[in-house]
Amino acid sequence: VISRAHPKDLPLVLQFMETSHRPAATWFEDPEAGTFQCIYRFKHADGRWRWVTQQLLVLSLTRAGLLDRVLMTFYDCTTQQKKLAERHIAALAAKRMNSRLLDAVLTTRQKLESQDAARVAPAHQLTTREKEVLQLVTEGLSSKQIAHELSISKHTVESHRKNLLQKLKANNVADLIRKAQFL
Repeated sequence: VISRAHPKDLPLVLQFMETSHRPAATWFEDPEAGTFQCIYRFKHADGRWRWVTQQLLVLSLTRAGLLDRVLMTFYDCTTQQKKLAERHIAALAAKRMNSRLLDAVLTTRQKLESQDAARVAPAHQLTTREKEVLQLVTEGLSSKQIAHELSISKHTVESHRKNLLQKLKANNVADLIRKAQFL
């Protein structure tokens, strides 16, 4: 979960994990105290960010008061979060006509959405094999090690690396790895 959480939501996710795993003998006296919820952005396998509601319900504790059994659910709430944001902006727009702050918020939102779309677009251009090679490059493997891991020739790996540099518009391997973090 941590590796796929949006960087800006990571502190919230970590706080949720810490809070929900803290021992507490009062959980069963108050059922609400044994339920935890967190809403954050999560990178889907298709490369897009999705809003997720993660809930954790404590079912049992050890004698020491540590978590023994929990029920954890994940719910895709992307549509609800987008509608909520649109309603919020519409409410601001209704209250503040010709507001510089509102204009700045809307401009920033459009800019962030276009940046996200620009980051996702190259990911869709990559072949399955290129994604595999990219994953191994980010893990620090050499072309020879990648060739052995994927049972292909070193020359083929070099071709995939060259294509990755071009498709992701990276100048070198370090730049490629940096850009791969946002895919």
